[in-house]
Amino acid sequence: DYNYIVDKTKAKVKKLEYEEISIDNDYENEKAVEERIIKPFLHNDLGYNVNDYVQQLNVPIGNHNNTLIPDFVLLPRTYGGKHIAYAVVEAKKSIKKEKELAEALKQVSSYASLLSAEYAAVASQEGIWITSDKSHFTDVIAEYKWSELNSDNDKMYEVKKLIGKK
Repeated sequence: DYNYIVDKTKAKVKKLEYEEISIDNDYENEKAVEERIIKPFLHNDLGYNVNDYVQQLNVPIGNHNNTLIPDFVLLPRTYGGKHIAYAVVEAKKSIKKEKELAEALKQVSSYASLLSAEYAAVASQEGIWITSDKSHFTDVIAEYKWSELNSDNDKMYEVKKLIGKK
C-alpha cells in the first residue's frame, strides 16, 4: 500500500523493498538451488559430469590477498598459473526484480571476464539468464524459466548450444 501511494503521489521518498513469498518457493537457500536445480541441469541436460566443472573455485586477484569465488566454473583449465573457463554459472536463491538480476549479472560478468570465459549465466529457482563475451557480458542472449526447458524443444537446444558440454 505504501509503495502504491508513493507511486501515485510521485513523492521522492524511498520505496519499501520486500520479497514476495509464493507457494512455489521450495528452495530455502542458494545451496538448495545449486544442489536441486543447477547440478541436475548440468549433468542431465547439458552433458557435464563432476570432473567437467569446479564449484567454488578460488581465483586469486590482485596481490593474492583477495579471491573471487564463482559458484560453477565449467571446463576450467590452468595455463601458466592463469585460470580460464568455458563458462561460469552464478547461483542465486531467487531473482524476482530487475535490480537483483542486474546485480547478479554484474557479479557473474566479473568472474567470466577474469576467467576469459565465452559465456556467463545466472541461475535461480525462477530460471536461467545467459550472457556472452561478445557483448562483454552485458546483454542477456537467452532467458528461460525452468518450466520452458525440456529435452526436446528448441529452447533447450539453444541453451545446450550456448553452454552445453563441447
